[in-house]
Parts: sequence; structure tokens; C-alpha cells
Amino acid sequence: MKKISIISILLIMFTLTACEKETGEVNIQSNNSHRAASETSLKNELLDAVKIAKQRQENQEKKISMSLEMLNEKDDEIKVLLSIKNEHLIKFNSVRSFLSYNPDLIEATNIEIHKNLEEKVLFAPNEKNIDKENGLIKIGFSSISEIEPAGRITIAIVTFRRKSRETINIDFFDARDGGHTDIVGISRGITESLLKRPKSPALIINSVKEMPNLEEIKKQKEAEAQAEAKIETEISE
Repeated sequence: MKKISIISILLIMFTLTACEKETGEVNIQSNNSHRAASETSLKNELLDAVKIAKQRQENQEKKISMSLEMLNEKDDEIKVLLSIKNEHLIKFNSVRSFLSYNPDLIEATNIEIHKNLEEKVLFAPNEKNIDKENGLIKIGFSSISEIEPAGRITIAIVTFRRKSRETINIDFFDARDGGHTDIVGISRGITESLLKRPKSPALIINSVKEMPNLEEIKKQKEAEAQAEAKIETEISE
């Protein structure tokens, strides 16, 4: 009876050891499976992120950009060209283009909207204006039908007066989806921002060694005007 009991105990112990070993192997296999699944999931997430980033880049490249270019600077007067560059001829319905500048350095004096554009679009209230106090040029227009796309559309020539010798930065203000600077298209009743993110600053106007002597310039222009008037009088006589 004593022998049977010892044998029974040994059998039970052997069975328990075998079960523990088998359970350990199952747990290791399960952990390995979970690890492999996690690694696969992480790889897929990384691939998806790369695809999304690539798609966003492609979408940005296919959008419409706004451009600021220096036309000329004479005496204290600076002329800047505002235009749209639409390489992919994307159709759009409305444009907002707010320009910001430091009113201590320059002063906006005039907005000359391109004639062809002014005849084809409607300007929003108070969005063909200059806010001198806050240093803002406000331009906003739209069309009921889509604006005919072209590779380049001139919006306006903006004239500034230099007030300082310092370098001057002009920027697109609040350029974003639904912001104060945006280009919007409407497709099947759904609005979409088509603006390519502009660089900042949009335009840098270099500093000058010294400010022009406006009194001397004024006297020179008056003298030139008098000389021209004298020549015209002599010719008519």
C-alpha cells in the first residue's frame, strides 16, 4: 500500500511537470505570434503614413500658388505685382489675398486691379482696400461661374511708399484653408481649398543705404515739368 502511494505521487509530479513545460512552450509561441503581429501592424502603419505624406505632397504640388514680385523701386516708391500661378489649369471660384507689412517701414498708397480681372469678377465688400493702421492690403473676389483658368492671372499692382532704409518683408496674411488668404473651388456643392502653401516672407525688399531726398526730387520734377512746358510753348509759337 505504501509503494502504491509513492508511485502515485511520482506519477502526479511527472504529469504536472509535463503540463508546465507544455504550457510554457504554448506561452512562448503565443508571445512570438503577438510580437510578429505587432511588428507587421507597425510596418503597415509606417507604410500608410509614408503614402499619406506622399499624397499630401503631390496634392500641394498640384494646387494653385499666389505670387508677389518686385516690379521696380524709384525714389521712395515701390511697385509690387500680385498674381496667381496656375500651372495645372485648375478651375476655381473665389480668391482672398490679404498682404501684411510693417506700417512703420512702408505705407501702401494704391491698389490697381488688373482691368481684365475687374471686368469678370465681383469684389467682396471692403476687400479692395488698404488698412494703413494695421498694415494690411485686403483683396477678395469671386465669380458665380468658375473663373477661367490660365497659367498666370495678374490680380493687381500694389504701390508702396518707403518710410525706412531697413529691409522690408511683405507676407500673405493668414494663408490657410478658410483663412484671409485662400483660393477656393466648388465641385458638386462642396468647397475645397486649392491654395498651395506660400513661402514666408512672400517678398523681401532689400534695404537701401540712404533714404531719397524727397524735397530735392520734388524740385527736380518741377524743374523738368517747367522745361517741358517751355519747349511746348516755343514749338507752338
